[in-house]
Amino acid sequence: MWVGDSDRGVGAPQPGGWLFQTLQYLDQGPLSQLVTDGQKDIITPTQTAGAAKAVQIAIPSVNCPTRRSGTFAAFDDRFNTGYQSWNADRVSRMARSDYAANVGDKNLGWGEGPQNMADGIAALSGPGVTVNGISFQRSEVRIRDISDGTSNTYLIGEKYLDPKHYNSGQSMRDDQSMLSGDDFDLHASAEDPASHDTPRFDEYWRFGSAHFSAWNVAMCDGSVHTISYGADARIHRALASRNGQEAFETPW
Repeated sequence: MWVGDSDRGVGAPQPGGWLFQTLQYLDQGPLSQLVTDGQKDIITPTQTAGAAKAVQIAIPSVNCPTRRSGTFAAFDDRFNTGYQSWNADRVSRMARSDYAANVGDKNLGWGEGPQNMADGIAALSGPGVTVNGISFQRSEVRIRDISDGTSNTYLIGEKYLDPKHYNSGQSMRDDQSMLSGDDFDLHASAEDPASHDTPRFDEYWRFGSAHFSAWNVAMCDGSVHTISYGADARIHRALASRNGQEAFETPW
């Protein structure tokens, strides 16, 4: 329930996730600078107001044109309407992402995170989540950590969504801003096969897309591939692991 904070840099101390931390590489540096007040260890009204503006700005490149574009309804059942992060004012609409970073070959069960900045800072001294993917809580995976090879390891792929909730904000898979941190919205695993978007089937961790027969994924070497939903589940899990040393034939 946190969005990024430009005053906290990159890496483990940053509450924003992979998309927030790569905004400058998407030519969106000014967007990240909306979430700043010059004070990295406290939350001020200047920061919460700036963050509320930032989460309502859409980036076309992080939405699949087959599925949707723009900003979408923000819903939080704590308030019945609108959404409020711990470090952002409440908003009625948010920009969200159709892409998820690779957690690995297993689903995770992380919670909502700290409810104030002091608790978040204190938590940095403890262990974070450790799995075999590329992006997860407090992750700082280096190229040399990808022993399976960058061409054999998922980086970011299309995420599964229930079409009923493309715009509603009422799925746990799509209820937070694209500038949030470690959450279902921005991460996916290969524990289950990728799937075509299916009405009334809500799923929190799966890769997938609105495309009829296949989904797209970027590998850690920068290459992009289209993979059939019918691809071997064992190979799918192996491609999500960065260090499993599995032997397989790639499905493209």
